[in-house]
Amino acid sequence: MQNFLKKLIERADLKAKEMTHLMEGIFQGKYSDIQIAGFLVALEMKGVTIEELTAAVRVVRANVRPIFQAPGNFIDIMSTGGSAKKPFNVSTTAMFIAAGAGVQVAKHTQRSIHTPCGSSDVLEALGVNVSVPMEKVPQSLQTIGLGVCFSPLVHPSMKFLAPSRRSLGIRTLLDLLAPMSNPTKAKWQVIGVHSKEAMELMASSYLSLGRAHVMLIHGKDGMDEITTVSTTYVIEVHDKKIKSYQIAPEDFAIKRSSAFKERVIDPNSNAKIIQNILQGQKGKAADIALLNSAAVIYMSGRSKTLLQGLQLAKESLYSGKAHKKLQELITFSQSLY
Repeated sequence: MQNFLKKLIERADLKAKEMTHLMEGIFQGKYSDIQIAGFLVALEMKGVTIEELTAAVRVVRANVRPIFQAPGNFIDIMSTGGSAKKPFNVSTTAMFIAAGAGVQVAKHTQRSIHTPCGSSDVLEALGVNVSVPMEKVPQSLQTIGLGVCFSPLVHPSMKFLAPSRRSLGIRTLLDLLAPMSNPTKAKWQVIGVHSKEAMELMASSYLSLGRAHVMLIHGKDGMDEITTVSTTYVIEVHDKKIKSYQIAPEDFAIKRSSAFKERVIDPNSNAKIIQNILQGQKGKAADIALLNSAAVIYMSGRSKTLLQGLQLAKESLYSGKAHKKLQELITFSQSLY
C-alpha cells in the first residue's frame, strides 16, 4: 500500500494492473482502515482516471455475491448519492411509479452515507423489509414487478471499506462503484450522478467495460436526479455509443419549479412525502417524481420517448397502480420475516 500511496501523492496515475491488485487486496482484508482511508483521499485529490475506475469496477463486479438469474428484463435505479440539493428520495418514489406502468425494477438499495436518509432507510420507514434474501428476489420480480437488493447482502466484501467510507464522510471512488457494479445484472440502468464531471467519467468507463445500456443524469442545479428546477444533463451509453443532451421541464409541459426548500431529511419525513405522492397529491414533488419515472419507463423500452414515458407515469400514479405496488412490496417483503 505504501508504494501506491506514494505514487498517488505524487499525482501519478495507477495502471490497471496496479489498481486491480490494490482493490483485490482491500477486498481480501489485507489493509487497515487508515490505509484504505489514505488511499481513497489520495486518489480523490489526484483525480480518478478512466483506467483506474474501470479496473476498480471489474474487481467489484468479480466480488459481488451471485444474486440470481431472474427471467425477463428489468431495470436498476440508483444514484451516487451526496447531493445536497435532493429534496426527498426521488428515485425510490420513481421505482413504484415505473412498476405501476409495467416496468420490472430491481432496486439496488443502501444505507445513508452522505445524507440523513438513504433508499434502504426510507423503504424501511415505508414498511418494507429491505433484508429480503437474494434468492427470493426473482419471485418478487415475477409476482409484483419489484425487487429490493440490499447492498450489504450483495457486497459482503465491502465490509472492509465501510468503516473508512463512513468515517471520511466525503465523496470518493466508492460512490461510483456501487451503482456501476450492477449486481443484479440488470439489462438497463438509470443512475443519478452528483456532478457533471463524474457523469462523464462514468460514461467513458462504461464504454471500456463493454456492453451496457445506461442513462446517467445530473441536474444543473446540483441534483443527482432529473430536476424540475433547472436543466438536466443526460448521457446515454448504449454498447459502444454515447449520446449527450440536455432536457428541461418545459420540454414536458411541466412548469419549472422554484428551488425546493426541503432537503433529504429523516426517513419518516421522507416516507410521508412519498406516501402523499403515491396517494395522488399533486405539486412540484409529484412533478419531479413523474419526470424521473419517465426516464425509467423510457430506458426500459416501455415507451419510445421520454414524453411518452411521462404519460405512462401519470397514468400509473393517478390510477392508483403505483401506490398498489408499494402495498404489494410491503406485503411480500414482510411475509419473509
